[in-house]
Amino acid sequence: IGAGNIGGIVCDRALGLHMKVVAYDPFLSEERAKAMGVTKVELDELLARADFITLHVPLTEKTKNILSKEAIAKTRKGVRIINCARGGLVDEAALAEALKSGHVAGAAFDVFETEPATASPLFHLPNVVVTPHLGASTTEAQENVALQVAEQMSDYLLTGAVQNALNMPSVTAEEAAVMGPWLKLADHLGAFAGQLTDEPIKAINVLYDGTVSAMNLQALNCAAIAGIMKATNPDVNLVSAPVIAKERGIQISTTRQEKGGVFDGYIKLTVVTDKRDRSIAGTVFS
Repeated sequence: IGAGNIGGIVCDRALGLHMKVVAYDPFLSEERAKAMGVTKVELDELLARADFITLHVPLTEKTKNILSKEAIAKTRKGVRIINCARGGLVDEAALAEALKSGHVAGAAFDVFETEPATASPLFHLPNVVVTPHLGASTTEAQENVALQVAEQMSDYLLTGAVQNALNMPSVTAEEAAVMGPWLKLADHLGAFAGQLTDEPIKAINVLYDGTVSAMNLQALNCAAIAGIMKATNPDVNLVSAPVIAKERGIQISTTRQEKGGVFDGYIKLTVVTDKRDRSIAGTVFS
């Protein structure tokens, strides 16, 4: 369930073990599924067919308890469920009952509805493997991360340089001052277009006209793509957005052109799906 970055890696490993892989992901195109070597199915079909179910989606209103009591009842007897994505994707109480009854043969979790997890109906069941959700919470990792952040913040405060930022590509201090308003515009255009799109996206085309066409288009593209993706993945950012788009098989095209309209510069964003092409444009007034 979920065929993005981590889900795609799991699919690849499963295929390497000669498993037949089916994937449920509303944003997985048929072309991308074929390239991955998996069969795209709806959730109910996946529940009925899968011997092993792994979850690789963010926790949102739509994905909360995606494996509910009703969903678990639709699974094959003897299924095994693995959740190393986010707590709250599985109804833990319902899963515990299914494990006790034998309908679910086993489960493996390192994320839980409440964290830190001091109690869960899954604890102490003989057919469940649980581990703490450590992530980067070891002493060594925390020290190294703190040092890196301090050094990068020092560089930013002393020189204005942005390196390894979580929410934007690297830009110089000079670029940041000029690009700031255009980055906001690209993000807002993407967010608007993303909320209007409820089917798989095939392509995103961005036209930069006039003065904006001479700027750092990588950062602007990332802002536009992130804006679109936020409608379905609130955790997306300027760094992860193009990676997620590539994983979903979304084609990104960029066009620069000299001033062709009444404005000194503007951005035109076009989202392409099987059903329609939708464009939205905007400019920045100084």
